[in-house]
Amino acid sequence: MQMKMFLALRSAGVAEAEARSVADAVRDEVKSAVQDLREDLATKGDVQRSESKLAAELERRFGDHLKWTIVIVFGGFGLFGTIVALSKAL
Repeated sequence: MQMKMFLALRSAGVAEAEARSVADAVRDEVKSAVQDLREDLATKGDVQRSESKLAAELERRFGDHLKWTIVIVFGGFGLFGTIVALSKAL
């Protein structure tokens, strides 16, 4: 790309030093823009690691919710049984 730009500028009558300077500046700007984009992109490995972390977190939270649901259900049965037993004793 740099050579094409340089040649286009030269054929348009731009001096060699100025054409080279412009072509170099454009090259540097494109390199900088590409580097900035690469920093923001996720690789396939990044996505897979994120998926694994998310799956593990969901599994952990589901296990916690299931555990507490069971505790509450059995606690409710225990409380109900206690109330029934106390009401019979009265």
